[in-house]
Amino acid sequence: MRAQNFETAPRPGKNRIFVLFSVCIPRGTDSSSSSMGDGVQYFEGVEKLLEIWFGTATSADGGADLRKIPRNKLENLLKIVRCEIISFCRNDRVDAYVLSESSMFVSKRRFILKTCGTTTPLLCLEPLLVLAEQYAGFTDVEDLFYSRKNYKRPELQVSPHQHFDEEVALLDTLFPDGAAYCLGAINKDCWYLYTLNPFPEKAVKPISGSEPDQTLEILMTDLDPDIMAIFSKEECLNAEEATKKSGIDKLIPNMVIDDFLFEPCGYSMNGISKNTSQAKGSSKELQYLGKIRDWTRRDIQLCQFKNYDLTYAFYSKFPS
Repeated sequence: MRAQNFETAPRPGKNRIFVLFSVCIPRGTDSSSSSMGDGVQYFEGVEKLLEIWFGTATSADGGADLRKIPRNKLENLLKIVRCEIISFCRNDRVDAYVLSESSMFVSKRRFILKTCGTTTPLLCLEPLLVLAEQYAGFTDVEDLFYSRKNYKRPELQVSPHQHFDEEVALLDTLFPDGAAYCLGAINKDCWYLYTLNPFPEKAVKPISGSEPDQTLEILMTDLDPDIMAIFSKEECLNAEEATKKSGIDKLIPNMVIDDFLFEPCGYSMNGISKNTSQAKGSSKELQYLGKIRDWTRRDIQLCQFKNYDLTYAFYSKFPS
């Protein structure tokens, strides 16, 4: 069993004002599965994560809001990505969508798209920028993060997502000040990241001053087959049963859960909550945690970006 843990944390003193939680368990044969010959279908579980913070050239446009983008426009956007909306929930901070391939979160000025399979999230960037200006009132991209683990079967992906170099080339056409990174061992499990690195004079003013932000992402592979069987129609009748039987409902207490169990197997869930994040110290804690119960740390890297600190840690559990 393996787990990779990536945390992007702002400078000390900042806390998340709401919590987003997303789980996606790869599913059976569908439109995002790729044929490997002899009737065998393969579904790529590695998720591509796109996060964009929007801003304006001035601080006067307080009415700008990504949630003003019409639902049908978002649906058309997702057609480009090769997925669709399955379910929806919201609170006063965020709109959360369960997708056929994972999740999408839309808040006032942040857009998060998390997809697996053979989806093409980077192809929706240009039309998204148009929608953000046309309907939401945002004229600039303040920050951007695109990340993913290395694929199990990269040759089955659709352009521009077969190779990280290809993804970077596309992003560079839209963001001249972007920068690409790879964390972890490039000949084993690794994690790719593309983010903005603008010169100070090009920095965009946020519409409401500096906002708190903290992200904790946990990626797990080679999970116990007996546990994975929970996320199938043979083991559970519906998504609610799978959520409770797996213990996911206990990970973040009091959150609003929106879950879905696919046929014949596979599971996706969003959770949203206003609880203040308790994870602000975990970035430093990882530096000293060589073991977490049966998990042994195999790698750790620390990076400092213009607005964020990033900790990458790789833990594995015998016998994998």
